[in-house]
Amino acid sequence: MLFCFLYIYFLHGEILNEAQFVYSKGITVYHPVISALIISVVLQIIQWLITRFIHFPSRWYALSYFPSILLFTMLADIDGTTIAHFTFGSWVWSAPLLVIIYALIVYYFMSNKNTYNDYELTITESLYPNHIILLVMILVAGSVPSSKDVYLFELKTERLVHERKYDEAVQVGERSLKANKRLTQLRMFALAKQDELGERIFDFPQYYGTKGLLDINDRDSVYRISVDDICRGIGAMPGASIKTTKRYLDLMTTSDSLRTPMAIDYSLCYLLLDKKLDEFCSEVFVYYNPDRSRLPKAYQEALIYKADIDGDSLTFIDKEIADNFRLYKQIKAENLDSTKRSNRSRRAYGNTFWWYYEN
Repeated sequence: MLFCFLYIYFLHGEILNEAQFVYSKGITVYHPVISALIISVVLQIIQWLITRFIHFPSRWYALSYFPSILLFTMLADIDGTTIAHFTFGSWVWSAPLLVIIYALIVYYFMSNKNTYNDYELTITESLYPNHIILLVMILVAGSVPSSKDVYLFELKTERLVHERKYDEAVQVGERSLKANKRLTQLRMFALAKQDELGERIFDFPQYYGTKGLLDINDRDSVYRISVDDICRGIGAMPGASIKTTKRYLDLMTTSDSLRTPMAIDYSLCYLLLDKKLDEFCSEVFVYYNPDRSRLPKAYQEALIYKADIDGDSLTFIDKEIADNFRLYKQIKAENLDSTKRSNRSRRAYGNTFWWYYEN
């Protein structure tokens, strides 16, 4: 029961939360402690019922936990495919097969129960086989689930965004270089809600370019935070005639009635992720005045990079950013192996526009 409770509460709660939201269409709410406790108790009751009908020899008593462990493993093996398509995968044939094998083992013990005299066993002889059996079943149950870390990061981030805990959302998996498109979109939305999109966009891996910022054509209905929710947060939902994210953001920023600070940052960051440096430099000063307000970090990095290409100088760039760019150029100029140079620049400046633009 302790293993089951801790596993579900700490490792599997986000997936069950997502599953309950999808299957109930958002009507019911998942409670981590209560849900983990109920599942643990129900599985323990199943074990008690097994022992009421089958008398296991003391030495092999742990086998009575097998049905509960099997159900737990099936529950723990839920992943994104299971949730989206309500499929049992390989459990359709493997679960019945395991039940048949278990029934044969139980039949063997029931047929030979007179062979095992519980009264002749010492406590040690009874405990060791049970501990080994239980440990093996727990190890197998814990190793079967196939959900990847990045999927768990995505679900936790989505839940925190849904709860409007944006600061906590951007901290999920922040030290990991793993990311998927959906996780990246949620992180960008959480940053934008805190007015930090232009400041911290490159603090996270950007493997998906503009689609990691926003993809208005991603209409998966199982999301707790859908693309429509993100667009509503930006300012308005895209109409049916709008087919691309770029077109949507252009309309949001050119319309006086729809333009919001979040829409502006989304539009400018889209240009950065699309590596449209010239277009960005011509657009940024339409919305930002460097003489009156500090430009976000990523915007300054793009401007100093473009100024360096054109041979211009900028007076409003923060000294720290200017110094970092000078050191970044020094690393590039060093006579190093290309792989070593790339690794060094990635470690030191992987969270900058310069590194993203050149890689």
